[in-house]
Amino acid sequence: MNNDITELRSVLFDTLRDLRAGKMDAAQARSINNTAQTLINSAKLEVEHLKVVGGTGTGFVSSGIDRSGELPKGITGVTRHTLAG
Repeated sequence: MNNDITELRSVLFDTLRDLRAGKMDAAQARSINNTAQTLINSAKLEVEHLKVVGGTGTGFVSSGIDRSGELPKGITGVTRHTLAG
């Protein structure tokens, strides 16, 4: 388990499939949905905090940049813009 947005999507799609197939009841699906919403709200709060303190992320949502310093093929550089104030 990666504990990132990709894993969350996977769980939610599995839940939807199970609900449609009758393998899960609505109460269980609602509980999973509520937990997912809590995770999403937490991630949103982290993003807002990172904007304020100038952080780079927690790994929940991939930035698409390899943290080893290597840029993806065809990308020659990164310009990061920030808003003050």
